Amino acid sequence: MVRDSVFALLIHADQEPMASLKRALEYLSVSVYPVSKCSDAESVLFLVQPDIVFTDASLPDGGWVDIVKRSKGPKAPVNVIVVGTAADTKLHASVIEQGGFDFIAPPFELAPLALAVRMAAQRAEKPGLPEATPASLPLDDCVAVGVTG
Repeated sequence: MVRDSVFALLIHADQEPMASLKRALEYLSVSVYPVSKCSDAESVLFLVQPDIVFTDASLPDGGWVDIVKRSKGPKAPVNVIVVGTAADTKLHASVIEQGGFDFIAPPFELAPLALAVRMAAQRAEKPGLPEATPASLPLDDCVAVGVTG
């Protein structure tokens, strides 16, 4: 069973698309803590242990692969969702192959995003659950939270 509250770490150097993702997560009642570097994320991963991590594909001091590796540390593993600026099937496949939970890109539709958060948090609690890419599931009647700017 998934906890009532979910805490997400957002790792990003650029404002978009993370600003619209942050708004969508907050709309879904997900507590969000943003950082801008891998080194800052490492401290949060170790001290606070978020339920889920959303990261930019590239960061000033590393990239998503570094975040995936750091999320599998000695404490409970944390699922990582990589966030791109546009759909990218090669990057999506690479994220899954390298141990990330999913890859998403704007517009962030609330129903698939809520499903991704729920599944990632549940899988972190029960690591034996099967792999999935929930954010890419087609769902009807989704509400998009668009990128502005």
